[in-house]
Amino acid sequence: MEFELIRDDLVAAGLDVTICDPRQLRFEGGRLHGPNGPIDLVYRRLVIMDCLSRPDDVTALVDAARAGAVCLVNPFASDLMGHKSIFDLLTDEDRDFGLTATERNAVRNHVPWTRVLVAEADPHDHRTVGRDEVVEHRTSLVLKPVHDYGGHGVTLGWETDPREWEELVSRAVADGHLVQRRIQAHREPWPWDAPEFPLRELYVDNDPYMFRGRMGGILARLSGSGITNVTAGGSLAPTFLVRPR
Repeated sequence: MEFELIRDDLVAAGLDVTICDPRQLRFEGGRLHGPNGPIDLVYRRLVIMDCLSRPDDVTALVDAARAGAVCLVNPFASDLMGHKSIFDLLTDEDRDFGLTATERNAVRNHVPWTRVLVAEADPHDHRTVGRDEVVEHRTSLVLKPVHDYGGHGVTLGWETDPREWEELVSRAVADGHLVQRRIQAHREPWPWDAPEFPLRELYVDNDPYMFRGRMGGILARLSGSGITNVTAGGSLAPTFLVRPR
């Protein structure tokens, strides 16, 4: 639905906009072409994992972007910012990224302890954690693929059987995973869609949209599980700002 909302806004602004499948694109004569003719700008909504798993379907888009023949909004390089390894870098106190004192304090308060999972950790490498330690501290850890989205592959240790956790951790060592420390998730009672609307305890996840330091909106999600991603069973909920009269 959001694809259509964005398209309608752009059309109202006088632009010629088409929603299309990447398999409908052609790169010919130095121009990218779609179902309705030449294309100057692409707003990419394809996730990078889909592009990597189906390279033949995105050849025209990749070739046009590589040739500089099209302006690609949300370019492929932007996916580096979605790579979860950025968290183990930020929580490594031995690295100086030139952050201000306020920014470093924000990292300490809002980014959970994160380490790369390895078979056996080097005691001098503060970015890694070993398999045995992760197995031992199951109830306080989360296991995540370093590059995925939507809660795919995320495992909460405290909700996992000890034997299953050990097997998952052993397999994850070779597949590129991160380990994060458990944080206290927020829960509140919410009315449930049933007769007389009984209350049910749900996890609440509020994610602000920030634009140049100012909040422009909030993504609110509710879930019965600690994983609140919509693709993992969470639900989007509208957020209202209520002021007293």
